Amino acid sequence: MKFTCRHCAKPIVNTTRRGLCAGCYNTRLIRDQYPAPSPTACGTYRGIDHGNKQGELPEPTEALPGSPEKLQVLMRRARRGEKLFHAKDRPR
Repeated sequence: MKFTCRHCAKPIVNTTRRGLCAGCYNTRLIRDQYPAPSPTACGTYRGIDHGNKQGELPEPTEALPGSPEKLQVLMRRARRGEKLFHAKDRPR
């Protein structure tokens, strides 16, 4: 899917900048005409725990960080609404 700038209609690759191309986004007068649709669109609430901060504490895992097993554990925790990390998860 190809995206175009909301202001000048030039083709753009990255749409995280309020739907503007780099030139329009870097021009403050143009950027101010297109406010961000939500706090997450501008990266205000970025972070791996976003949405899981109030979840229950999961069981610790012995899976190595970055391993396919650990990724499966993280996906399962996210689906259940649990916190993604436990203090006793295997560190390395």
